[in-house]
Amino acid sequence: QNVKNIGVIGARYGANVAWQLSAIDDRIKRSVMMFGAGWHAYKNHFKYDESGKELVLDEERRRFIAAIEAHAYAQDAKCPILYLSSTNNEDFDFDRSFDTMLRVPKETDCFFNYATGYNEYLDNYCKKDVDLFLKKYLSGKDVYFPKRPNVEVDQDGRYFNVKVHPDRENDVLECKVFLNEGVVAPALRNWTPCELVGDDGFDFEYVLSGATSKVFVFATVRYKSGVTVASKLICKKAT
Repeated sequence: QNVKNIGVIGARYGANVAWQLSAIDDRIKRSVMMFGAGWHAYKNHFKYDESGKELVLDEERRRFIAAIEAHAYAQDAKCPILYLSSTNNEDFDFDRSFDTMLRVPKETDCFFNYATGYNEYLDNYCKKDVDLFLKKYLSGKDVYFPKRPNVEVDQDGRYFNVKVHPDRENDVLECKVFLNEGVVAPALRNWTPCELVGDDGFDFEYVLSGATSKVFVFATVRYKSGVTVASKLICKKAT
C-alpha cells in the first residue's frame, strides 16, 4: 500500500497488458514490453505487401483493435517505456511494432531494441538494456539512454549507401547496419550485415545480389554504457 515506485514488465501477450497499464494507471512509473506491440488482428497481413490483398475486418475485430490491442494505448502512454523484440518472430510483427512506437507521445521517454535474426528469444544486448533501464528508472541510477539513431539510405546503381546518425557519437562503442532484399514477411527475412566503409564507423555499403523492388534497412548502436538502441525500420524502393 505504501509502495509508490512501481514498474511493470510484460512478455509476449502480457506486453499488451503492460501497454494498457502504462496508459491508464498513474501508479505505473516505468514499463518494459517484450515482443507484444499490438496489431494481432493484422497477423499475416504484412505492412509492405503490395499484392493488393485486402484485410477484411468484421465489427467484432474492429472493436478488439480499438479497445484491447496494445497500439490503441500507445498514444496515451505516460511512463518511460523500453520495448524489446526479435526481428523474426512469427507471432509479433516486427514491421508494425514501429507503428506502435511512433504513436508514443514525444514527451514520453521511449526506447527500443531488436534481437537481429532471432525468433523466440532476445539476445544478451536486449537483456542488458532491461537491467540498465530498471537501474535508471526504478533505482534512480545515472544511466544515459540515447535517442534512437537516424538512418539515411541512398542507391547508386547496385550499391546502397547507408549513413547512421547516432546520438552522442563519442560514446558509441559499435554500430551495425542490417539489410534485407525485398522479403515482405518479417519472420522470413535473412538480415545481412552491411559492410563498414570510411573511418568514422557510421558509413556502410551493401551491393545488391539480385533483382528486388525494395530493401529493408535498420541499424543498432551499442554504447560504452552497455545500452543498445535500434533505429526505426526503413523500406526503400530499389531502382
